[in-house]
Amino acid sequence: MVVSFSGISKCIIQLVDSSSTLYIDGFVNSLGENLYLSRLPIDFENKDTHDIFICSIVNKFEEEVAQWIKGNIKKMIPKFFKNPYDFQANWKHITSKDSIFQVIVLLSNLAFFHDLTCILGIQNKAQPNQPNQPNLLDQLTLFSAYLEQQLKQFCESIRGKNTQSYPKNPFYLQCQYVLLLRYHCDVLKRFIECRVSSIEEFEYLALPKFSFEFSSKSVGTGDIFDNTLKNYKKTLEDTNVNAAYNQLTGQSEIIKVVDTLPSLENFDVGLRFMNYHLQYGYELLPSSPAYIYTTFSQRCILTLAGALATNIGALVRGPNNVGKRSTVKAFSQLIGKELFTFDCYGVNFDFIVQIFQGMAAGGFWVMFENIQNLDFGLLSSFCNIVRK
Repeated sequence: MVVSFSGISKCIIQLVDSSSTLYIDGFVNSLGENLYLSRLPIDFENKDTHDIFICSIVNKFEEEVAQWIKGNIKKMIPKFFKNPYDFQANWKHITSKDSIFQVIVLLSNLAFFHDLTCILGIQNKAQPNQPNQPNLLDQLTLFSAYLEQQLKQFCESIRGKNTQSYPKNPFYLQCQYVLLLRYHCDVLKRFIECRVSSIEEFEYLALPKFSFEFSSKSVGTGDIFDNTLKNYKKTLEDTNVNAAYNQLTGQSEIIKVVDTLPSLENFDVGLRFMNYHLQYGYELLPSSPAYIYTTFSQRCILTLAGALATNIGALVRGPNNVGKRSTVKAFSQLIGKELFTFDCYGVNFDFIVQIFQGMAAGGFWVMFENIQNLDFGLLSSFCNIVRK
């Protein structure tokens, strides 16, 4: 029996002699990266029906993967946030197998959006008659220049080094990482052009922002954000730009809270657009083609997020080869949710019902292509299922 998961090339298993229990010690993903679990036992004798048994394996496996990703995030915080903008050091975390590419991408997003929010938040907390209050536009300009400089150094360092002992598809991952960093630089450039002045402006609210989330019992006090802003203000007043920006995230009380939490359940990761909120899925996702985030693609993703956050489906419409499928795939990878694609040509009602049952049971996302191929009767039933 083989249970296949997308993004996983093989499992690290152990079957004890004279026993019906199979132990899953870990697995190797499609990039050749190892993930070691807490020895997941599968008892072949303790089962009621075949379907329930298979579902129990899938559920246990997904729970273990989610715990592993959250545990790896927590483990990497002290290393990564010493200087999240030293892109060469961050790339070494991948090549030295300290972490997997997916986690490094998530941490990069968390650090950038966290710092951007705090820089804008300082302006909101500004008091009149404060002569040393940093000018927001100047700080965004300096932050942008610093990231551009760090990205340039990173690109120069990896140029011509693709023959080294990197993980599988190193050049492919480098391109994805560079495009992510380029997107962060473009966000700052856009903010400067639009002269964004606070966290209440549309350009900021419409930005897809990753953030750590805590229960009120975990953090205990509401002063964490205010203390973080005080640390940021003091750091940003430093005349040495490099010394200021490479230590921003390390000054955050919010990041320190994550590192001191006693259990993995006390924090989570969320993605916010406007007043919409989506939880990160913690699915192990296969590497997808590099996607270039632009102002237009960001608006498309914002619309998709709004539709999904209000529990309705979304219809992506447009000419062939304009990026509809790539946008949906990029969005699913952004939020860490498994996405399955089905072509509607030649399907019947029973097949569609089975797809929706699987989606509801596993919490997956499903993309239907060529929906115009459904006949009117089947399309009507399809719409009723989506609405429910």
